[in-house]
Amino acid sequence: MDNPSRLTLILDKLKNLTKFQKIMLISTLVLVVTIVALVILKGKPADVPLHEDYKVGEINITEQDIEERYALLYPDDSGEIAKTENWQAAKDQLNRSAILQDEGVKEGLFQNTPDGRIDPRKVNEAEEYFNTKGTTYISGEMFTIWFYNTNPPAVGVEFAKQKVLEIISGLQQKVASGELTMKQAGDIIASRTDLVAIDFAYNWNAYAEFLYIHPGEMVINDPELDKKLWELEEGVTSEVLTGKDFNGTEWYPAYFKVIRINEKRQTDYDNLEQLIEARQKES
Repeated sequence: MDNPSRLTLILDKLKNLTKFQKIMLISTLVLVVTIVALVILKGKPADVPLHEDYKVGEINITEQDIEERYALLYPDDSGEIAKTENWQAAKDQLNRSAILQDEGVKEGLFQNTPDGRIDPRKVNEAEEYFNTKGTTYISGEMFTIWFYNTNPPAVGVEFAKQKVLEIISGLQQKVASGELTMKQAGDIIASRTDLVAIDFAYNWNAYAEFLYIHPGEMVINDPELDKKLWELEEGVTSEVLTGKDFNGTEWYPAYFKVIRINEKRQTDYDNLEQLIEARQKES
């Protein structure tokens, strides 16, 4: 039988089908077409060219990089492989790593890899750097004596205040003249057992060092005094400063403090996330 005859025979059979049979046939055809389409489309989404090699700055991201990062994020993908957001998540992680490595090269931390691809060790080194001294920060020391810690001292607030002020003023002068270091001044305060009558935690409060503090990160519990940290000059011992504490209702004078900023750096970015966000917007 030739092809036209077969077609005529099929059409005749279709004409003889009941309405219910026709509906079932159409439904079956739709189901088959849908399954075939899903099989064809399953895998990497066609609308995002995730498998094309591309560059972030001077860093090369290859198809192999994307496949490996995806496998790391979704080791048991099962039906997840068709989700665009999963492949995009893998790409976003690679982009972040590439930005870090590229910025590390620009900063002179290291040389780029010979093939320009991501090296996790370089990424980690760059991340540590920009989380500390690579963005805006201050580092320093302070020594403190409280005269009103939680409850008024038994000797009275005014008596305690005058005694503490005399002690810390003398230490401030010696540090400012170079006779003592900040740490030595703190050690002297911690050794003054007579201060326990004024501050039960005098030895714990005596000295503190703060490193790589970025804008928005608090060091001192008093917001106004904490803000003053950024106003102090690098390498200069501050005057005796008064700090306040909060009793749940109001702020009240509670301690004296001397601060020294040992390192201060101002950059275009307050922290690592600001840097990453800026580079992402540029790309």
